[in-house]
Amino acid sequence: MTAPFTWKKHIPIVMTVVASLTMFGLCGWQVQRLQWKGELIEKFESAKSLKAKETLPTLKDGESWGDIEFQRFKVRGTIVQPVQEFHVGPRYYINKLGYHIHTTATLNDGRHVLVNLGWVPADKKDADKRNLLPEKEQAWEVMVRVPPRPRIWTPNNRPDKNFWFYPDVDAVASHVNLPLEPVVLEVVAPPKEGIWPIPSDGQAAFKNDHLGYAITWGLIGVAVVWIYVAYRRKEKADLPL
Repeated sequence: MTAPFTWKKHIPIVMTVVASLTMFGLCGWQVQRLQWKGELIEKFESAKSLKAKETLPTLKDGESWGDIEFQRFKVRGTIVQPVQEFHVGPRYYINKLGYHIHTTATLNDGRHVLVNLGWVPADKKDADKRNLLPEKEQAWEVMVRVPPRPRIWTPNNRPDKNFWFYPDVDAVASHVNLPLEPVVLEVVAPPKEGIWPIPSDGQAAFKNDHLGYAITWGLIGVAVVWIYVAYRRKEKADLPL
């Protein structure tokens, strides 16, 4: 006579399958992330070796800003008046807490863009606590940055408090009622003593721990399977002869 089916008896194998598939899935995801990060680093290193070009291109059909991300260009433009700043943070500079100051500008070719002017310490976040942004035309060397998509654990921006965890070009465009290009132009220049914001130095730090994460998840998956096999062997050894 066949013994009745009970879920209790099959709980260990179900838990093992679910846990191991989850671990191996995370391992595979980290391998994909490793490949993506390697391509991103390669793109940055390639762009860094190029001199700043004289004209910011107008993209044609089939082209994207991602194709020229990290490349540098020389642009001329004027900050949109009245000045509206967007504080993106928290951001650190030499281990000091602060914010990146973004604002909108109109380039000489008529395009409107979001510009990252650089970093300010937390106590100089408000414009009245530092030098005012210039109203006249400016010449900038900029690096093209494509705003990353926020991760699932990234907090929501708070436009009502002018606190942005990440630059959201669409939201800023709606706020200032201007058609902004879907990109951030990061000003690159040497710092000047006592002048804020401090522009970018043109470097980018890429944290690439994905190989270690992939190995860790993979080993945990193997360990889960090994524990189940050991459990089954002990269970059989404990059966009466």
